[in-house]
Amino acid sequence: MKSRHTPQQFEDRQQLSYWLTSLVSEVACKLGASITPLRFKLHSNANSVSYTCYGEGCPEINLSPDSLQTDVVAHEICHGLLPFSSLFLAEGLANYVGCLFSAGCSHLLFPQETLSQVLSAYRDELPPLSDFLHQQIGDPGPLAPGRFVLLEGRLAHAVSASVMEFCVNRYSHFAAVLQSQSDASFPMAIDRATGDSLFKILYDWQNHLGFEDYVSIEEKFSLLQR
Repeated sequence: MKSRHTPQQFEDRQQLSYWLTSLVSEVACKLGASITPLRFKLHSNANSVSYTCYGEGCPEINLSPDSLQTDVVAHEICHGLLPFSSLFLAEGLANYVGCLFSAGCSHLLFPQETLSQVLSAYRDELPPLSDFLHQQIGDPGPLAPGRFVLLEGRLAHAVSASVMEFCVNRYSHFAAVLQSQSDASFPMAIDRATGDSLFKILYDWQNHLGFEDYVSIEEKFSLLQR
């Protein structure tokens, strides 16, 4: 699906509910993940930020009338289906999904058609992987929400989305296994979902893109210690 919906296309709440339910199924199908309970809350005020809350119950996806674009809602649905404190996992998967439901990489505000093309175009400007690979919710760093307005932040999101795209396409049941690992550390969740170490995943991903020199020797040593 490449369309971007506007509020005017939904005549009533029942129609909106049907669209949201259908989109949950589409996102789960594209990821190979299970459908889990989600709650949607539509705010009356326009121009508010879309976000997903996690509490004692099921995840709550908060939307505003002007955020009912397919890629934006799919992004939040991914957060709801795959909740992680690791921003590399959470934002990587959600932005990968957002790009699947948008025109190329317009979800990340890039004109390129694919994530690989984005990274190639900005290869010399990519932020160091060590700056955001282990970033958690609430941590400062390129994946923090406020940094998305900066090129560095959007490139960090593109890197994490590219790694997640690589994993989803290479490892069968990747997202399905991750759903059962929400309490595991980032490296442990990756290990269980792929059977490979995080270091090997990054090594293979770089070779796949032809980015063998993206992670420096110092960073490689640091990553091995995590």
